[in-house]
Amino acid sequence: MIRKAVSSQPKVRKRRGRFAETAHRLSKNIPAMCALCFVVLLIMSAVFAPYLAPYDYAKQDLTQKFVTPNLAHPLGTDNFGRDILSRLLFGGRISLLVSVMAVAMSVGGALIVGSAVGYFGGALDNIVMRILDVFMAIPGMLLTIVFSVALGTTLFDTALAIALTSIPALARQLRASTLLIRDQEYIEAAKSFGSSHWRIIWKHVIPNTLAPVIVQTSMRLGEAILAISGMSILGLGVQPPTPEWGNILASGQEYIRTYWPLITFPGILIGLAMLSFNLLGDGLRDAMDPRLKK
Repeated sequence: MIRKAVSSQPKVRKRRGRFAETAHRLSKNIPAMCALCFVVLLIMSAVFAPYLAPYDYAKQDLTQKFVTPNLAHPLGTDNFGRDILSRLLFGGRISLLVSVMAVAMSVGGALIVGSAVGYFGGALDNIVMRILDVFMAIPGMLLTIVFSVALGTTLFDTALAIALTSIPALARQLRASTLLIRDQEYIEAAKSFGSSHWRIIWKHVIPNTLAPVIVQTSMRLGEAILAISGMSILGLGVQPPTPEWGNILASGQEYIRTYWPLITFPGILIGLAMLSFNLLGDGLRDAMDPRLKK
């Protein structure tokens, strides 16, 4: 009887790719996964708001003012008889859209500024960093108000005002990452092969700074939502009757003691959105940190 030879070599586990490894580590982080589910729910509710909203968000019915939550109006109605749930669903479209625009512009600007000054260094680095220090010395909300007053209150202007406020801090962080990268051997090899400076920045520097950028993008989405809401409360953000979480919250300020739904539900939604984006950012940071690999 011939017995098959049993191989004594241990089985080799297939190595996961970088993305798969990050996703695997993230999936073990329960708070981050709960936050991710809530973020997906927010996005889906904003995308399908026309199908989910039970009423027209702009339709007024003065006979239905200040209706407390019931089966017909799950979150009640506002001071004009408009359904709060419908306005929050459509307001999520504006809040998320403006926050994504603001973060995209701030990350794009910070990538260009931070990688360029970090790579070239010298006088350019000193001049740009001193300018950014001046902007960082001014409180963020105050600087946003200044930019908003100068630019206007359209959706793009509001996003740009928030983006300009966020660029300095993010640019400094990306500059620090670039300083660690520019002296690596693969950068020297690229220079020896005749690659131009801008090609090296685009092909080698920026891709290797994407991990902190992804983490900061998630966290700054929550900050942008808070900033948009704050601007709306001050009357400088998205203007009524366009629904946005901040101006819905602002409309309930004078009724805070007499009608709680108008200020409670938008406040809870803004708080949960901020918490979710921050938890997701923390989870991504832990998943992408090579020092935490087991």
